[in-house]
Amino acid sequence: MKEIHDLTKEENVDEDQTRVYKIRFEINLLASIGEYKIEDPDNKGQFIFKNQGVSLMALAAETEEMSIFNTESFGILIQYKWEQYGQKHHIFGSVMHLFYVICIIVYVNEIYLNAEPDLVRHF
Repeated sequence: MKEIHDLTKEENVDEDQTRVYKIRFEINLLASIGEYKIEDPDNKGQFIFKNQGVSLMALAAETEEMSIFNTESFGILIQYKWEQYGQKHHIFGSVMHLFYVICIIVYVNEIYLNAEPDLVRHF
């Protein structure tokens, strides 16, 4: 029996070695970097938490590798986080701020601009 090394050596003699084919692939491991939960195989309905206390977004904020933010996978992750959490939070904050500004405008208008002259106190 020939060894594998000798067999491949004999078969590749006539092949052109000038072309090199590269295979490009990606494995998205971003979901397994932060804290996540999996179902316990022993106890149905129970979950096991993995990477407790690890936050992918905190790790990204602390890094100095800016090229991470240019990757498609990380862009998709940021877009997902914005749509699920950040957007609702900021819209609620904006509505509350707008309500507060309207209240201040109504107060100033009623108390100072449209008030009767004898009811206005001058300090």
